[in-house]
Amino acid sequence: MNACRKLLLLSAREDSEALGAGLDLQRLCAALRRRGAEVETQVVSAATASLLDRLEAGVMPVVFRDGMHG
Repeated sequence: MNACRKLLLLSAREDSEALGAGLDLQRLCAALRRRGAEVETQVVSAATASLLDRLEAGVMPVVFRDGMHG
């Protein structure tokens, strides 16, 4: 893992199952945390000002969109 260990996992929807087959957001968060990352999750449509604050604070955004397929 690189030097940036603060990740913000962004999704368009609350339910991770809508993000695509095989994606388990909770397991992904747990695996990243075991490797030393600080992981937060947020729905893109919720609290835009909060999202901008987190980005300004230096988190690395990772975006998951609807209909993702591995």
